[in-house]
Amino acid sequence: MAQFLVLIGWPSVNSFIAAISLSHVFGAAFGWPVFGQPGSTWPMVFGILLTAVAQGVITFLGHEAIRYLERIAGILLLVLGAWVTHVVLSQWDVKQIMDFKVATPTHSVAFFIDLAFGFSWTWAQVADFSRFSKTGTAASVGSWLGLNIGQGWFMVVGAVGAIGVALQSGFVDPNNSDPSSTLATLGLGMVSFLVLIFATVSTNVTVLYGSGMGLLGAFKGLTPKKALSIIVVLQLVLCFVPMGFDSFLHYFETFLGVIGGIFIPLWTIILVDYFCVRGKRLSDRDLFSEAGGAYYGANGWNAAGIFSLVAGFAVYFLLAHVFKDVAAQITASFPAILVSGLCYWLLAKKPAVALSGSLERGA
Repeated sequence: MAQFLVLIGWPSVNSFIAAISLSHVFGAAFGWPVFGQPGSTWPMVFGILLTAVAQGVITFLGHEAIRYLERIAGILLLVLGAWVTHVVLSQWDVKQIMDFKVATPTHSVAFFIDLAFGFSWTWAQVADFSRFSKTGTAASVGSWLGLNIGQGWFMVVGAVGAIGVALQSGFVDPNNSDPSSTLATLGLGMVSFLVLIFATVSTNVTVLYGSGMGLLGAFKGLTPKKALSIIVVLQLVLCFVPMGFDSFLHYFETFLGVIGGIFIPLWTIILVDYFCVRGKRLSDRDLFSEAGGAYYGANGWNAAGIFSLVAGFAVYFLLAHVFKDVAAQITASFPAILVSGLCYWLLAKKPAVALSGSLERGA
């Protein structure tokens, strides 16, 4: 269910970025106002609608269409990332970029740590995408390398691009830090917008398909086609949610705060369960069982896990939204990790002793 929630949310972020690029394409083709200009609301709505419909159709077609789309998009993104890096580094030297500082930071360092945790920990589930790999090394090491190299490089590309925009314009506007606005300010042209649109749609169909599979796992009575149909309709609605915020950046920060509050405690519990409670011992038979088993809990519910998750989310939410001055000093993430992890370890420790013995006898 958690996989369904986070993966259905990401397309709302990505689709808005694609719509910004589409607004520039519409502006060049038809003279329509581009994102940020007066009258750009309806071009943005039209761009979101086109993106949502296109990715919805591809998602419904299934994994074969997605696989080929991903291969093409991966190559194009590598080219675009190298292009943006070259353009920025050719205009400003590395020293200028490294010496860049924001005169008046809008948030504390702790706030950005929370955003980074919220972003990164939600993608810890990427291992689920490779669980049918031929070897354990390919599934774990391959996922880890791919995720960290890809994210690391493109975070650097995004940061360098945003700094380049600030150096070129002479001022810092956080609302112009999305990829589409960065490409527009750097003057990279229509090809870059088209690549970004294509790559965004390919990313969205992957996460939407994963969200459908998460929904399928949560509700056993659904068929794959019914689950994907629900996802296609739901994402069409959610893609317009950013339009209700005063800025896209505000929506993105809010989104990362919500999913961070859920997934930071969730993955803490998963790690504590695996390393501390179960001693790195798992039963594949029970793990994939559809009729109960060692991990089924009480009628499919793990009371210790649910309580710990709620406690961790409560701590994160209170610090992030009520006791902001405290969070600015210690973050909301680290206390949430401590509370959720400690709660689960204390609540699940005794039942796990008997469980570990049964697993060893089964092995």
